[in-house]
Amino acid sequence: MRFIGIDPGKTGHIAVIDETGEFLHDSKMPLIDGELACSVMEAHLLGARCVALEQVQAMPGGGVRRPGIVSTFNFGKIFGETLACAKMCSVKILRPRPQEWQKLIYGGRKKGQDPKEVSRAVAAERHPSIADRFQTKVSAGLADALHLAEYARRLTLYDEEK
Repeated sequence: MRFIGIDPGKTGHIAVIDETGEFLHDSKMPLIDGELACSVMEAHLLGARCVALEQVQAMPGGGVRRPGIVSTFNFGKIFGETLACAKMCSVKILRPRPQEWQKLIYGGRKKGQDPKEVSRAVAAERHPSIADRFQTKVSAGLADALHLAEYARRLTLYDEEK
């Protein structure tokens, strides 16, 4: 049984764990020229028990213009493509807001704490076999994806126990 966590976006990440919470593998978001490579995403999703895709929203001031492109629009587009791909694979989809999965996985964070630092530290502690991968800020996407996969695992197994 596999559970998948997806931290969406251009620098997003996909992480896969098993029913015991052990890390299986990961991947950067499969993008080609800023578009989701649906066939690659499908390969990750097929056979998964549940996927947790972080619910995103536009942030005030998030529409930073780059040569003719609005970054918030692109972020939302990748989220939508990922969601559509998961729906086409007929996998159970959870869409937790960051505060939801953070509270369940590590009790949230205290005021003033950098969320990326907290996420990386907890991921390194929970996955010592790959702890060296959480030493840089760039690895926050992997850490968040792992936590999202754990969120999917816990909620799915809890629902099945009822």
